[in-house]
Amino acid sequence: MRRVLVHAALVTGGLSCAITDPCACPPAVTSFLLYGETPAAGQPGARSTAVVRENYSAGCADPASPSLIVSDPVSIAADGSYRAVLLSAHAPGPRCLRVAFYAGAPGLSDSLVVTTAAVSFTLGAAPTDSLRLDLP
Repeated sequence: MRRVLVHAALVTGGLSCAITDPCACPPAVTSFLLYGETPAAGQPGARSTAVVRENYSAGCADPASPSLIVSDPVSIAADGSYRAVLLSAHAPGPRCLRVAFYAGAPGLSDSLVVTTAAVSFTLGAAPTDSLRLDLP
């Protein structure tokens, strides 16, 4: 009987380790590339930062289930160019974006907000679809 209990304890211990081992595969993500230009630094209308969020209006996304994984502001280079790889935890498909461009720090009243129609996120961390968004 003792041999059976020891064997059962070893099997149970081995299974508990196997169950709690981390998965060797990374979580699936979808991605999209947003890029473009604003007026260069020092020019009228120049912007230094962009903040990208999901647009929750008109059925574009469910605010109770946000999917966009972007929290850091996007830096705009001195020549006015910017590039942001946007990641989502949801399956491939359309998302609507809200992009706010700021001349100063995000949150100030000098913003220009652009909302997009649905853009298509594709499977993988390297985006295969993109949108060029230039500001006058």
